[in-house]
Parts: sequence; C-alpha cells; structure tokens
Amino acid sequence: MPATRVRVPFCGLPCPDLTLDEAPGGAVRVTGGCAAGRGALAALAADDSSAGPRVAGRAASLEEALAAAAALLARARSPFIYGLSRSPVGAAREAARLAQTLGGAIDVEGSAPLDAEIEAMAIHGLCAATFGEVRSRADVALLWRCDPRAEHPALLPPAAKVILAPPRAGRAAGPVPAGDDGAGALSLPESDDLEILLALRAAVNGHPGLARPAGTAPAGALQEAAQALRTARYAAILWDHEAIAGPVGLAVASALMLLARDLNTGGRAAARPLGAGGNVAGAMSALLSVGGSPRALGFHGDAPRSAPESFSAAAMIEGGGADAWLLVGVRDLPAHGTPPPCVVVGSPSSPAADSADVFLPAAAPGLDGEGLFLRADGLPVPVRPVVSRGRMQEEALLAALRARCAGSAA
Repeated sequence: MPATRVRVPFCGLPCPDLTLDEAPGGAVRVTGGCAAGRGALAALAADDSSAGPRVAGRAASLEEALAAAAALLARARSPFIYGLSRSPVGAAREAARLAQTLGGAIDVEGSAPLDAEIEAMAIHGLCAATFGEVRSRADVALLWRCDPRAEHPALLPPAAKVILAPPRAGRAAGPVPAGDDGAGALSLPESDDLEILLALRAAVNGHPGLARPAGTAPAGALQEAAQALRTARYAAILWDHEAIAGPVGLAVASALMLLARDLNTGGRAAARPLGAGGNVAGAMSALLSVGGSPRALGFHGDAPRSAPESFSAAAMIEGGGADAWLLVGVRDLPAHGTPPPCVVVGSPSSPAADSADVFLPAAAPGLDGEGLFLRADGLPVPVRPVVSRGRMQEEALLAALRARCAGSAA
C-alpha cells in the first residue's frame, strides 16, 4: 500500500494530515495527526473488508438484508436510531428523516455532554470565531480546564500569552509544544470553577471588591489574568465538554460565554468550545435541520420534540425505552439489559454487529467513504475515500431503508 494522506477531522479540531501506509509484515500503519485521529483511522483500516450483509447471523444478499431491516423497524412501536458521531452530514440527515418516517427517536453519540453548552448558548448567545481566526488573531488565550496544545500545536499563535486553568485531576495535559512556555499560567483549584469564573468576570469588569472567590486561588493570579484579558487585542476563551461537566455545568458554561461578552465591550474576544470530537457537530447540525433541535429528538406526535429525558441514549437504550434499535457507526454502546431487535449499519467491529438481527456493512468515512464533516467551529471539511472496498455509503443505505419503511407504512 503506498503512503496515502487522509484529511478527516476525527477529533473535530484543526489537525495535521494523517498518513496511511503499510508497515513491515503487512500491518497497516497510521502516522501524523493526533492520537484520536490515529486511533480512529487505524481501527477502520483493520476492519474485515470482506464482511457482507447478515440476517440472523447468516450471510444474506444486500436486498434481503435491507428488506429484513425495514420490516424490523417498521413493526416497532418505539424505534431508536443512535450513533452518527463519525457519519457524514448527509447520512445524519437521512437518519433523522428515517426517524421521522418511523415515528421514532434519534440521538447523536457523544452529544449528551454538550447539553449544558447548548442551553447556555440558547440563553446567552455565543461570541464565536473559527479556529482559523483564533490562530491568526489571538494574543491572549484562556484555556479553561483543557490544554490541547500538545496534540494540536496549530490551534493557537505561537506568541500568544496563555492563561491556563489546568485540566481536572486525572486528565493528562501532555507536553507543551516548543515555543510555548505557558507564561501567565493560572493555577486554580479544581472544585471552585464557578466561583473562580465569577471572580474573574468581576475583576475584568473593574470590581476588585467582588473578585475574591471562596476557593484558594491567589488573588494576584486572578488580577493578573483579568488584566491580561482586559488589555488583549484579541482574547480567546477555549474549553472542552469535560470542563462543563457536573451539576453546575450550565452555570460554568454561562460564565465562560458571559466573560467573552464582557471582554467585547472594550476590545475583541471570542469564546470557542472544542466540541465532542468526530463529526458530532455535523450530525447535530443535520438533526437541527430536520427536526429543529440538535439532539434527543422524538417524532412521536404531530411535531418533532426534543427531550433528553425521554429520547436520549440514556432513556432509550439504558432505560429500555426503545423496542428496536438502529445503530449507525456506533463506537461505544451504552450499558443496557436484554437488547431489543437490532439493526447495525457500519463496520464489522461495531458494537452489537456480531449479535445484530440485521447487519449492513457500510463504507467508513475517511477510509472508503465520503461526505461532509463539520469541525467543532462549524467549518465544513469534505471527506473523500482513499481506498475502495465496494461498500455502499451510509447515506445510501439509510435512504434505501427509509424508502422501504415508507412503503410499508403506506
């Protein structure tokens, strides 16, 4: 296999190209990119490329497998579609239309940790920017409980002053790239995120009397960070989904967004969440375009309804709310009891592929599949196949399923 460049944002961030080639002994070797990208591409490349459709564990023709899958889904009272975190936008849109046709529910794998972020954006809005603008213009960056610089050295300008609220305990930040000495690093206690952010906002807005958090953060460090942010030509505030986890996640996400708004009163600042990896942003955008909400959508009534407590993976898979599953490109299946009838669209290594009632092999985006991904900042990235395995694209399989299910309903 000749060395092949692969341009897929498996991590959802600006990332160097991956290289796929053959190592000594015939094994597939993946280099470049980031750890998430290398792991994703290596797993896809190692799949059994000869696996074909299966029905009840036996080999079947594609037509037979599609008919069996459509019949299984059409007779379900509460079908659930899940996955799509590494599916192209077109496939996610087709999956949402299929959920609508079935009168079922759909959710995007990896989207649940973004609930606080989504709600905060709906309330306060977001002073956002693309990663390219941040890279070109930021002279001060606040990295809130995350430090992506080791894996993504092109995310920030080399000369930017970095204010670092260290990642939570148990999360390795990795080495700082050469030229990034972390000057201005802000050491904050893990348990006082909301108090620290409120104090930082107070200091930025010129209220030092309010800038005394209940935690143990040094007042001098807070004042220095506030001064750097306030006097920046262009400040960037970055965080990932783990930074807004926990019971006060909505308040923390709101404080980060409001801090960016505060800084824009006298300068220019941008807030940029780092997303949840893969094409979660693209899949959520597709659900939004079909059902008016980015995740946990139900099509059980006259109009689509978003309700994580009813239509998320936690409710439909862990809670047993679904009587049939359609899993599309799933990476990790949530814990569950006895599974209901199941259709799997994806690779042979997908969870539940071996035990699925119907298995439909699909092209893997970034390897033999194509489509459109969205980075976490919304930038569209076309995905092109680099090898040919003769498999159908996810979007085509889902469209074929939808046509058969619509025919059954008629």
